[in-house]
Amino acid sequence: MSVENLRVLAGDTWGQKLSMHIEQSSLPAFSWAKRNLEILKETSGTLVGLVDLDGKKCYLKYYPIESWQRRLWFKAGLSRGSKSYAKARVLLNNDILVPRPYTCVLARHGLLLLTEAIHQAVDLQTLWDRGQASSDHECWELAGGSLAKLHTMGFFHGDFKWSNLLLAESEIYLVDLEAVGELSRNSKKRYRDIARFTLNAEDMAAPVEVYRRSMQAYFAATGLQEREVTKHTLPILNRLRARHLKKYGPRGHLLMGMTP
Repeated sequence: MSVENLRVLAGDTWGQKLSMHIEQSSLPAFSWAKRNLEILKETSGTLVGLVDLDGKKCYLKYYPIESWQRRLWFKAGLSRGSKSYAKARVLLNNDILVPRPYTCVLARHGLLLLTEAIHQAVDLQTLWDRGQASSDHECWELAGGSLAKLHTMGFFHGDFKWSNLLLAESEIYLVDLEAVGELSRNSKKRYRDIARFTLNAEDMAAPVEVYRRSMQAYFAATGLQEREVTKHTLPILNRLRARHLKKYGPRGHLLMGMTP
C-alpha cells in the first residue's frame, strides 16, 4: 500500500507511470528518489538525477515542500517545477531546443519534475572545467546562436549561464527554465541574459576569441549592433560583477567594456 497521496499535475501518461513506480515501492517519494536516482546534485532537500523508467533514461528533479502554505502553492501549479514544465512546452512549440517535459507529480512533501534525458549531453561549464571546451570553437558559436534564437522568438531565459547550456550532437539545449519569460519590446531581460553569459566567461578567464565567437554568432543572427548591446548590457553586468567580487574576490578578467 502506498504511503503517498500522489497527484499528477501535468503529463498524464508519464505521471501515471512515475506514480506507479513510487506506489509499488511503498516508500515516500523522497526516499524512492534517493534509492532509485543516479544523483547528480543534492542541496537543501532538492534532488537532481537520472532514473530509468521502463527502460528509458529520464531526468528527475525533486523539489521539497517546506510547509502546508507552500503545498497550496505547489498544488495550484505555481511552483518552480510546474513553471519549468509549462515553459518547456511553450519553448518546444516555438522550435527552441529544450529537454522534453514528461510530467509533474505532487507528493505529500515534494514535487517531482520528470523530463527527457538528452543522450550524452554535457553542459558547457563541465566541458570547460574538463579542459574540453576552450578549443571547441563550434560549441561557442552554438551558444551564441541558441541565445539569439531564444531572443528572436520573443523569450528570455533569466539565468543564461554555462551550466544551463547542454551540448549534444552539435546542438545546444536550454535547461533550468523556471525564470523563462516573454521578451517585451523594451525589456532589459535580453541584456541580463547576455550579462550572465559574459560574467561566466570573465570568471573562467575565457580567451577573448572564445567569447567573441559566441557574441559574433549572436549579433549575426539577431542583426543587433555590438555597440548598442554593450551600452545596455554594461550597467547590468557591472552590478553582477560587483556581487561576484564581494562573494568570491577577484577572478578572471574583463571581456566587455573597460570598467569593473
